[in-house]
Formats: sequence, C-alpha cells, structure tokens
Amino acid sequence: QLSSMQNDQYERQKLLIENDNINVSETNVLRELAQVLINLAIFIACVYLSIFVISGIIIKSLSIEKQILLENILTKTVSESNTRNLEEKEAKKIERIKGQILKYDVNYPKTSKLKVKILEDDRLNAYCLPNGDIYITSSLFDKIKDKDDILFFIMAHEMGHYKNKDHIMNLRKKIASGAVVILISLTGSEQERLTSIVSGSFDLSD
Repeated sequence: QLSSMQNDQYERQKLLIENDNINVSETNVLRELAQVLINLAIFIACVYLSIFVISGIIIKSLSIEKQILLENILTKTVSESNTRNLEEKEAKKIERIKGQILKYDVNYPKTSKLKVKILEDDRLNAYCLPNGDIYITSSLFDKIKDKDDILFFIMAHEMGHYKNKDHIMNLRKKIASGAVVILISLTGSEQERLTSIVSGSFDLSD
C-alpha cells in the first residue's frame, strides 16, 4: 500500500512538472560529454597516426639528393654555437676513432662529412645535427678525451642516429601534430582553447 502511494505521488509530481513546461530527460549530460571527448580523442588519434605513417613512407622514399637537401635545410635552422679549436693531437685522435668506427660499418652513408666539433658548454651532452655533424660539449669531452673507448662509444652512438635517419624520421611527429593542430583550428567556436590544449599536449609529449 505504501509503495502504491509513493508511485501515485511520483506520477502527480511528474504531471505537475510537465504541465509547467519543464523538460524531463533521462539522459546524463556528463556521460554525453565524456562520449564526445572520447570520440574527439579517437578522431585525433586516427588523423595523427595516419599522417605519421604516410609521412614516414614518403620520407623513407626520398632520394639521396633530396635527403641531403632536406638535411641542409634542417641544419640551417639550428643556431651555430661557439665551438672550440681542437689541438692537433685531439683532432688526430677523433679522426682515428672515426676511422675505426667506419671499419665496423662499410655501408655507412657517404652523404655526411662527419665533422666532429667541440661545443663550449657546461652540460654533459652530445648530439648529431641533421647533416651528420657531431657536437660534443666541452664539459663532456674534457672528461672523456683520454678514454678512447668512451669517446668511441659516444661518436658511434651519434653516427648511428644519422645512419638510421632519426633526424629526418623525427619530422613525422612534427608533421602529424602540426596537421592535427591545423585541423582543430579550423573547427568550432572554442578553437583557440582547444588548439592550445592539443599543442600543449604535443609539446609535453616531445
């Protein structure tokens, strides 16, 4: 009997609400918002991965001439930093170690001049530019210049980046993320905020 009375009371209240032209909906706004966000994330992921794969295929198919041209363009975007003049003994050691590394890999690309430069920098680091030039920071070089095996390892590691085209293949990420940001910037009234969020996400990923 109590249950029947509660049902009657519920029906009366529902009628009153409907008579007052108040919309009654059983949909969950938060659930719908979550579904929209999930669909957006899936769409962005599909676009990103598609462009990532396609750009990778195109980059791998580049001729040697176009690869060198692209490497030189990318290298120009890197600011030329202060480098140290090597002593004759140090320069000869680097050339000797470079020759030893190349003996292990007769198929190493001949597109790079493989210049090794010492960068005046307090940080311990080494990196390879897109054209194959290798930079070793002065702080790191001073610690390892008398340790041929470590110098060998660092130079070989950076030369490996060049051989594997890591410097060019990393463009896939930039191309794909750039395409997603451009696509999002063309849609919706909240485009600036959404574009900012996506760009920030890619920066964080990098």
